Amino acid sequence: MSGFVKDLYFKVYNYVTSKIETSEKNQNENTIRWGKNDKYPIDVLNAIYASDTAQSLYETYFRFLIGEGFSNESQNLIPANKDQLLVDVLRDIGKQFTMLRSLAILVKYHPNMRVASIEAMPIESIRYVLPKDGEKIKYVKYNPYWGRKDYKQSNTKTYPLWTSNPLELKEQMLQPGFCGSVYVYTEKKPLHYYYSEPLSYNNLDLLNADARITQLHQSNLSKNLFISAVMTIKGDPSAKVPTSFDTDGNPTSYRTSGELLDDRLSQIATGSENAGSMLVNWTTGSAEEAVSIVAPPNTINDTAFLSLEGNIID
Repeated sequence: MSGFVKDLYFKVYNYVTSKIETSEKNQNENTIRWGKNDKYPIDVLNAIYASDTAQSLYETYFRFLIGEGFSNESQNLIPANKDQLLVDVLRDIGKQFTMLRSLAILVKYHPNMRVASIEAMPIESIRYVLPKDGEKIKYVKYNPYWGRKDYKQSNTKTYPLWTSNPLELKEQMLQPGFCGSVYVYTEKKPLHYYYSEPLSYNNLDLLNADARITQLHQSNLSKNLFISAVMTIKGDPSAKVPTSFDTDGNPTSYRTSGELLDDRLSQIATGSENAGSMLVNWTTGSAEEAVSIVAPPNTINDTAFLSLEGNIID
């Protein structure tokens, strides 16, 4: 069994509160905010999902963390709930911990207080309920839309925090609407008393940059901005050019030179299959009106991109 799983099994978290600042409170829900605008974990997850580099790194760490499951393989096959085995729940909470350094488990009970089932709850959807002054945190609220546009207070549900004390559990089970308690494990840091701060959050700008570099390359390929020649045309792009004529040869419609060139470029110079090609246009005018072709450096911005991507991976 990995050190993480042992810690999960045997560490009972002590939810002692310090003074909660007004800026940390969600007065509408009577909860403690998780970051600015209560969307801290959503920002972290979105940045990871948008970055191919981050996803690859976190997947590697997840495999290292969870491995093949429990050291006693028979434990992997223990039913955890009606849809999952214990190893499935382990993988679910392992993914949470990998990305947010926190996890949440919903524990349901039989009337005799024996555990009936366990299942992972998305930790980004959990917030601590504000305790009374000097008291421990005793409840959490679950809302699948914290930090999202679809957030509605009507979707919020309150759960008591998991306890190992049989008397406290019995008291919880007597509460109206009791449907389980929530175990929360959070990796703490100084000045972060309630929620975790993943290492990735300090590098959100880099993760977002990585995602945008990928989008930039995709856009450049689709628009063929990797073409190896730049065309300079001497002339007036607003000059009118006849595009259709009547039976007597008189012009009936016009377009500008710039519009016609844009159409021609979109036909010839779009798509990754044209990357690296040279665009050539013929002219019947004088030499001064001929098209000038200049080849730009193929490695433009490559050094900057490589350096930035290296920082992201590090």
